[in-house]
Amino acid sequence: MSKKVISYQAVDLGLSVLWADRNLGASLPSVDGYHYRWGELSLWENENFYYQKGVFDNMPNNIVGNPNFDAARYECGEPWRLPSLSEINELIHCCTWIWQEADDVNFVLSGYKVFGMNGNHIFFPVSGQGEGLMEDESFIEDFDIYGCYWSGNLCEDKNMACELRFRKEAISVSPQWRSRGNCIRPVCIK
Repeated sequence: MSKKVISYQAVDLGLSVLWADRNLGASLPSVDGYHYRWGELSLWENENFYYQKGVFDNMPNNIVGNPNFDAARYECGEPWRLPSLSEINELIHCCTWIWQEADDVNFVLSGYKVFGMNGNHIFFPVSGQGEGLMEDESFIEDFDIYGCYWSGNLCEDKNMACELRFRKEAISVSPQWRSRGNCIRPVCIK
């Protein structure tokens, strides 16, 4: 698959970092873009492939801005990078999240419009999650229910990384298997 050339806009929500207006690989803010395994620079294929490559045990606990493991930095260059866990928590707790239903006419996914303290906003579409351990069983699960976005930090259980996870009824930070395929929303320093 050839890489799309995408110009990301930095949106100031009045937080410690600027958030990209769209997901990594998304041509529009209203679509999900690409899915990645945690710490991998290539697009998600399936979970089994992650373990076969032998990279699982050789990653740092924090990959924020590391061009060898941070797909946002690798794809977009400086100053873009994965958000840290604290930056995701800041987004959850300091912004207003308003659910938007899908618009099938305009091919807009359901998701949250996230308003910053200064009135600016970004949209997080539901993105689902790549899963499946066998090569012929790889699929994006719950693509119309959940939004699943990587942080650059591992959880206490080093087999899992922290993700921003939401559905219509809830927004949280959750542990997730590093081999799953999540979307990425880049951030950059003000």
